[in-house]
Amino acid sequence: MTSIAEAAKNMLTEKDPHGKKPNEGGAKLDANKIDVGLLFDFSRALMEVARVSTMGAKKYSRAGWLTVPDGVNRYTAAFGRHIFKEQIEGEYDLESLEAGFGGIRHDAQIAWNALARIELRLREKEQQRRETVFMNATSIADLANIAPGSAVRIPR
Repeated sequence: MTSIAEAAKNMLTEKDPHGKKPNEGGAKLDANKIDVGLLFDFSRALMEVARVSTMGAKKYSRAGWLTVPDGVNRYTAAFGRHIFKEQIEGEYDLESLEAGFGGIRHDAQIAWNALARIELRLREKEQQRRETVFMNATSIADLANIAPGSAVRIPR
């Protein structure tokens, strides 16, 4: 995880991939940033994962998975079940066919469960970091170093 000081330093050292100065016309300081456009290389696979999300939102609730108790372990178990079910049933989940959701691919459900685990773990780490920063803050000046947009609980 990047510290606030490291992030600030990186902001100051951002560069245009074509060598343009920051205030020069056409400059875009994104030379060292993550290229999320690369995810478009997986457009078909991600559409299948989106189908899993859509099915889940209809069957349960939109974003309800974020509040499932013991979510990391339960999505790990679902991940494993779909690996086994793919070997037993083949490419498509028979349960989703019977429920009227059409053919949902087991591998897309495996990917969805992997993403859910990653997302829950990352959110948990972020929350721990916020709590640690807040608990270690000795002044309002220290709190000013918390990343913009971060949620902070203020004790009463």
